[in-house]
Amino acid sequence: MDNQSVELTKPQLARKLHDAGYRNAQLYAKAEVEQAVLSGEICFDYLASGVMLHCTDANESVDGVSRAEVDSHISFNFLLEGRVDYGLGERRYTFSAEQHPILFVNVVSGPQLFTRYLKSGQRVKKLNITIDKQWLLNRCSAEQDRLQGNQLFSNQPSVYQWQLTEQTLDVVNRLFISHHADDLAHKLDSEHLVYQLLSTHCSQLINLASAQVTAIAPSPARSAQQSRHYESEIESLLDERLSLQQIAKQLGTSVSTLQRYFKSHHQLTVIEYIRNQRLEKARRALLFEHSSIGEAAYLAGYNHVGNFVTAFRKYFNMTPAQLTKRYSEPK
Repeated sequence: MDNQSVELTKPQLARKLHDAGYRNAQLYAKAEVEQAVLSGEICFDYLASGVMLHCTDANESVDGVSRAEVDSHISFNFLLEGRVDYGLGERRYTFSAEQHPILFVNVVSGPQLFTRYLKSGQRVKKLNITIDKQWLLNRCSAEQDRLQGNQLFSNQPSVYQWQLTEQTLDVVNRLFISHHADDLAHKLDSEHLVYQLLSTHCSQLINLASAQVTAIAPSPARSAQQSRHYESEIESLLDERLSLQQIAKQLGTSVSTLQRYFKSHHQLTVIEYIRNQRLEKARRALLFEHSSIGEAAYLAGYNHVGNFVTAFRKYFNMTPAQLTKRYSEPK
């Protein structure tokens, strides 16, 4: 775990984000190569339980933008001092602890673009605890818990906020101190404190979200085949132009089983799911590989750029050109 106070340049901060597991991490800032963009403490630590603990106590030195791709997860963000400005997909959020510490929670239901906006002179002290979707579901042995856990991830990215109790603040402050040490006793204490926070706030989050998210009825008893996760298997077929029947054959299942799975898990047909994944692939190519619109259209499986632009705009609420302009390097 790297938690010493440092000054990080643009390449160093980008590397730290990459090493923490953020895909396609990029950082744009009005800074020279050797100029510090952030000074203080910033650390990412994966606990043995699979939870990621992220602590920041730093000053932002320049105006800038960092962005990366994130998958399905829940992050509990305890903002103790300062201000945080970030975006999830097309939505932008700002939270401030100028009056008192706060907790805000991000629930991300699928691959999303995460954007963090840096502001020169801004101080930020925060602690983040991040769990992925499967981590949560693996701990839901009761059917009702599993249903509610899935409900959390059934919508577009959701953000919640509520006040912190004195008891929670005490646990957060203890964790902020405990995570600095590398000896066994402090590591075990850190995990204990993390689980204290998760046991309280996961339940609170589920109760809060249940009132806002439409329940998805559990499927009838599943066969062993239906328990498969077809998303990762279909990922390898995105570049092939296969019919639904050919896809089912490649996966060794039936068309009806595939359709039932994607309707249950994504409220989409198989073809709609594949189309959306190809559009996501095109978006990544535009943002991270600086592909042309024509190249992105080809990746998404469109022979005509006009048809690609229409589909892209319908799915992302902006054209490919508007996307690249919006997330271009700040001038």
